[in-house]
Amino acid sequence: AEDQGEPRLDVISGRADSVIQKAGIDETGKNVQYVGTVYHYYTLSGEGPDCGRYVSSADYAAYLKDGSFDYKGSSYGIDMHRGLLQGGIADTTILSIMESTSNSALMSQISVGADGFPVLFDNSSEHVCLWSPYESAVGRTAAELNISDSAFSGSFKGFTRMDGVKYFQTYSFDNGYWLATTIPTDTMLAGRNTISIITTVISTVFFLLIFILCIFSTEGEEDLLEASLEKKIGRNADNGMVKIMMPSGKMKYVRSASARYSGGKVLWEDMTTDQRLSRVLKIAISIIVVCILLSVIFCDRIFGADSSISYIVHGDWERGMNYFAVVAFATVILSVSVISFVITAFITFIIRNMGARIETVGQLLLSVVKYGAVLFSIFYGLSLIGFSTAGLVTSASIMSIVIGLGAQSLIGDILSGIFIVFEGAFRVGDIVTLGDFRGSVVDIGLRTTKIESPSGDIKIFNNSSIAGIINMTKKTSRALCDISIEYSADLRHVEDILNEALPKIGDANDMIIGQPKYIGVIQLGESSVVLRIVAECNEKNRNSVARYLNRELFLLFSEHNINIPFPQVTVSYIHPDDEADSDK
Repeated sequence: AEDQGEPRLDVISGRADSVIQKAGIDETGKNVQYVGTVYHYYTLSGEGPDCGRYVSSADYAAYLKDGSFDYKGSSYGIDMHRGLLQGGIADTTILSIMESTSNSALMSQISVGADGFPVLFDNSSEHVCLWSPYESAVGRTAAELNISDSAFSGSFKGFTRMDGVKYFQTYSFDNGYWLATTIPTDTMLAGRNTISIITTVISTVFFLLIFILCIFSTEGEEDLLEASLEKKIGRNADNGMVKIMMPSGKMKYVRSASARYSGGKVLWEDMTTDQRLSRVLKIAISIIVVCILLSVIFCDRIFGADSSISYIVHGDWERGMNYFAVVAFATVILSVSVISFVITAFITFIIRNMGARIETVGQLLLSVVKYGAVLFSIFYGLSLIGFSTAGLVTSASIMSIVIGLGAQSLIGDILSGIFIVFEGAFRVGDIVTLGDFRGSVVDIGLRTTKIESPSGDIKIFNNSSIAGIINMTKKTSRALCDISIEYSADLRHVEDILNEALPKIGDANDMIIGQPKYIGVIQLGESSVVLRIVAECNEKNRNSVARYLNRELFLLFSEHNINIPFPQVTVSYIHPDDEADSDK
């Protein structure tokens, strides 16, 4: 055809190396399209008898290198010629090739798991479905298929519904189209029951083994443990254990209240079977939690950036009540638990090695960390499953007003606890008197303060009820000893004996600071003269020093024949005969 000549001339003239001609009808009357490409061939040139013979491209390269080519003893040149190799493609073949590159052909070749499939959407505002294995979906918009607009917001992964069926879909934009890989939820989670059963069985066996290892002991070992605990408790050893009688009448060893309130530790050899089991379980759970956290922190390196674990950790999924939200919620709880445990351990380490004020502030910080961790986990976890954080805060504000009206005493306790700590009225370890109760402060919390008496009783006071407290540990205390002598005794002689003996009495007791002092006569009683002796000491030793002074002064007065008056009663008995004589 005339219109096909021009491209062919372009090829032959060297202006093009290939040509695709227009489709047309050939001499046989068939629809055909010709495709041509240039090829080169080489011939000998010159005067010899072999002029015009075909030679190879290697001969032509040798000719270009040497400037001549020797063939059968004669010298020739070599010319390069251009040719066109043309072939025809029938229209049926073209249609077959085009069909293989259509959307339907390409999409049907994509495999997504066992039951998954791809879905193709255009980039219009309505996102019309261009291809789906379900013909009923083709031509319908995303809204008609009940697909959320958030799916087309970028690289999306999450659970969506399409035509009423729930799928897990991944949406990505490429080359002007939105491609969604779709997996049915039931197929995706088909193995969860099997995995859950296997995990449960393995965990149960594991904890049973731990339980057996912890509780398995001979009768002799149990007797040795009981004897050891009896011995330590009998001599008031600070091993954190105490023996109590249960309601059933059985005696049992448990952790003492002082150890619980002060955070004291119970040694392994002093633990009962259930305490050892609890310790081992805590260690096992801690190891599991640490492994989970390491997996979360290094999930991209361990599982890969495209793994489902990485997908959950990075929060690319849609917020709502789904499996990913539940897993992320559990991960947040574990993470916050470990972080709060680390912070608590650090604060505990600090307060055990610092002063009383640091310990008091540390106890308050421990309460803040504990409650803060719980509140953060609840609020953040609810936001993961689709609740609005702003709405939660607003609701919490409204609830705080309601609680403030109905729980004024609770708020008063908390505020009083804050003022107690920062004003420094008393600290953990101080000996105080509150009303008629005297003891040592063992804990100051947000709501309550715990005070332990010398007998070991712990009384819990609401912070708002603490008023008029007497702190007896600001300075050293004074142990008092009041002792009486008869009016007939020589006071100057008694005072000389006291002044000589008191330094020796003071040196014999390490709890006395300095020397005991005789301060004079404090009372002229009905039948005695009352003398007072005082000794400086720490408040916790005040009663012990007072008992010591009473003993030593009694022995001192007995040694020097100094009488200590005491009430005496004279009883007279009259015989009946004497009564009769008196009547006469």
